[in-house]
Amino acid sequence: KLGREDDACELARLAIAPEQETRKKTTLVTCHSALGEVAATRGQMDEADSHYVKALEEAKLSRLPMLECGAAGGWKRHVLEPAGRDCSDAEAILDEACTEMKKTREQLAQVLV
Repeated sequence: KLGREDDACELARLAIAPEQETRKKTTLVTCHSALGEVAATRGQMDEADSHYVKALEEAKLSRLPMLECGAAGGWKRHVLEPAGRDCSDAEAILDEACTEMKKTREQLAQVLV
């Protein structure tokens, strides 16, 4: 957000490196999502897609539906829609997470932007 994409990527890569043994799912999801967003803005859509898929895997393991919402929303917004790809998988993840939280998408609209 501050225009320091290279610094953000370096920090995110360090945090997700296996030797760091990062266990906090919030950190892993955030870092993979950031790497996915930056890769997408640079036109590296395969790399972006793989980071968002990893973010979604970690979010699912966290059992925190809000993390799933963030990762699915980012994947949809930064990878799927710009590439004209089918968004149904991301939509299904968002719907399932909202159901788990007993919230509607309208109630979470500010978060899902």
